[in-house]
Amino acid sequence: HLPSSTSRLMLTTRSELDAEKANSATLKSDKEKLEQALQQQQQSDDVVEISDDGTAEEVIDDIPSSPGICLTMKEATLLGVISAFLVVHPFGATQECIASYVENIVSDSKVADIEKLFQKTPHLFSS
Repeated sequence: HLPSSTSRLMLTTRSELDAEKANSATLKSDKEKLEQALQQQQQSDDVVEISDDGTAEEVIDDIPSSPGICLTMKEATLLGVISAFLVVHPFGATQECIASYVENIVSDSKVADIEKLFQKTPHLFSS
């Protein structure tokens, strides 16, 4: 017969093992749900949303297809910085003002890079 403190220790350990098994099963289930949702999304051009229970639900089924635009990592960074700047300038700003701000934030940016981005994404920026 074991002393009561040893029994408590063993019960705690068994409880922890049971909790760990439950967590492992939950993680495995979540992983399977995410993999299933990813497969559904790859098989379809529709936009899907992953709900809290892990199921994939179609959100919009009539999005017009477009070729999109390819951005380099630098262009994506510039776009993010410019967007953040414009959030606090809701009435817009001049290209010179934007370029000045971006040059202070992104050390290797040049005015030419910013102008090229404006030309590449005319649907985002209007002058």
